[in-house]
Amino acid sequence: MSFEEVFESASQEILSLAFEYVGNNDAEVEDIWAYTNFENRSQATGIFYKINGQVVEQYAVNTALKEPVDDDSDRQESLGSLVADEASKIAAAFEQEARELPCEMFLAYNVPTQKFEADFGYQPKVPARDATKTWEQPYNDYLRSKGGTPYED
Repeated sequence: MSFEEVFESASQEILSLAFEYVGNNDAEVEDIWAYTNFENRSQATGIFYKINGQVVEQYAVNTALKEPVDDDSDRQESLGSLVADEASKIAAAFEQEARELPCEMFLAYNVPTQKFEADFGYQPKVPARDATKTWEQPYNDYLRSKGGTPYED
């Protein structure tokens, strides 16, 4: 498969998995965002949503949903693992095509309009030798940029 085919398939699967996690609830879910950091030979992903006007992380969807979903820790871990697998396919496609692997990947899906957007960041955010910075800091910055509040705030 070409890079474009792999990227399209894997990014759609990431967003589909995230939407399935909230019960495919198109009445309440407005936006889905997926963040992946590929820095320092590692990979980390995070999912968050805009639900009923409130931006929430994956673990807190039931605080915004009128119709709660099963969000136990096993299900959260399963979503994280499946999303990481799909993001790995995208990283492999970059490498297979000898394209520069981005430091960050941002996927966004607006549920009412069905509009998909993808963006990439190539500036390192997590210095390899700085033990005080983790992938969570750029993820939290992205979450804040969409109106959310990270767990540690």
